[in-house]
Amino acid sequence: MVWAAADITTDEIDGYDKDCPILIGKNALAGATISHKSFDPTSSTVTTAADRADEYTPIERVYDGLLDLPCRLSQHHAYTLTLSRQLLAFKFSTGITFDTAIITGHNIASGRFSGLGLRVGNGDNLFSSYTNIFDDVGEIETLTSDSRYVDTKLRSSSSQANPRVFSNVGWLGVTFTQASEEKTSPQIGELVLGKRRQLQHHPEFSWNSDDYISAVADIETADGNPLRYTLNSGQAVRTATLTLTGAAEIAAVEAWWEDCNHGQDPFWWIETPKSNPRAFYMRATNASLDFPQSIGAAARILTLDMVEQRPFLAWEEGAF
Repeated sequence: MVWAAADITTDEIDGYDKDCPILIGKNALAGATISHKSFDPTSSTVTTAADRADEYTPIERVYDGLLDLPCRLSQHHAYTLTLSRQLLAFKFSTGITFDTAIITGHNIASGRFSGLGLRVGNGDNLFSSYTNIFDDVGEIETLTSDSRYVDTKLRSSSSQANPRVFSNVGWLGVTFTQASEEKTSPQIGELVLGKRRQLQHHPEFSWNSDDYISAVADIETADGNPLRYTLNSGQAVRTATLTLTGAAEIAAVEAWWEDCNHGQDPFWWIETPKSNPRAFYMRATNASLDFPQSIGAAARILTLDMVEQRPFLAWEEGAF
């Protein structure tokens, strides 16, 4: 099985260059046939590597859709590391396709790791035969917080100007690099490998990209000063109205709706994928697609009512 890569479509490039939102409805990992998976810092060969993830935090957690339940390397093996680079690896029976990566729940900054990488390969040895595909075409070395990492411009060479879509990927690894004396267990909450559904328009007037709510309970008191208990805060809510005028954009919305199981499953909303790729984990407020025709069959008006699912991005970014 040999992986391939090509530029995303012309319409997708146009929307990306205009910094229009991206919708991602499913994780390729969640639907993949995984023939082998391992979290092993001592072996370079995927199919012979042992799964050294902590028994209470299994690898399945990185694609279960629950962002706040992490998978981590066993602390025992973290203390006995012989390599500065640890590898979370997958082998697939059928190749997967994706063009966007989101990594949540990691401990790169707090664990004092010096690098986070994503690599693909055509064989079992992901240490000696691989290609890095993050935008930097190497490991990311500038993460200063544990907030989710979003990469909407995957590529295998710095000479490639546009984001690439990777297909028929049979071997894939996530790497963590640290100084040998650190002995910290690397962890990931969710590894999302998604196929973008690229919009080519921005939300229209009255759009609020800073709309957040808190859930509180007020209790009236005799002295007239009510007590307020906070259940949660910093939850993003969005209502986006867009007029879509092209067949490709309409098809992208229809594909996204199918990807998220017709509104039943959460999805990713990336508001500004080029200038500041921040990914909100959303759910449609109503499981119905408000997508009527506008003027002519080639134009439609899309209204998206969305509410964020935990963990809330604002908390990760320290805004609350």
